[in-house]
Order: sequence, then C-alpha cells, then structure tokens
Amino acid sequence: MLDRKWIAENLELVRENCRLRNSPADVDRFVQLEAKRRTQQAAVEEIQALAGQAQEIMAAEEGLKQRPPKEYILVKAEKLVRMRDLVRISAAATSVKGMKKLYLAVIETN
Repeated sequence: MLDRKWIAENLELVRENCRLRNSPADVDRFVQLEAKRRTQQAAVEEIQALAGQAQEIMAAEEGLKQRPPKEYILVKAEKLVRMRDLVRISAAATSVKGMKKLYLAVIETN
C-alpha cells in the first residue's frame, strides 16, 4: 500500500504506473478526496481545540463561588477568533431551552 502523502507528491509517477498496469484507479479522484479529508481533519482538530478551551474555562469557573448567569458565554482565544466560530458558538447556545439573551465575551490571550 502506498502512502497518501507520497502519492500526492508523485502524482505523475502513480498515473503512469496505473496506466502501464492497466489499473482502473482514478488518481484524480483520490487527490480530490485526499484534499477533502485534510480539510475535514483540520476542522475536526479546530473543534477539538475549542472544546479543550471550553473545558479549561469550565474548570477555572468551578473555583468561583458564584457562577455567571447561563446566558453568558466566555470564549478564550489563543489566536484570532473567526466570525464563523462565534456564529457556531452562539447558534449552539441559543438553541438551549430557556435561553432568552446571549452575551458573548471574547478574551484574546497571548
């Protein structure tokens, strides 16, 4: 079995090899799917990082005697927070039963 990275780096060699062996492998389709896989993997890793940040915030808040009202959400960002991420967070929060208002605070850390 060939490595995905090697195939992407040696695309012409793979195409030629498939042609010489009369292989029905669709190399171009593979390249498209691999690009899509990489994009989705990056999105998953970004979501996992956001979840980790949320867990850190919740752990820090446990030490407080009085929690802020549930309509407050705090986002700790170590890099620039994209607007689409804020939209996702607010959409998820507003779907919570009983949520009337939403206050979203973004704290950028270095």
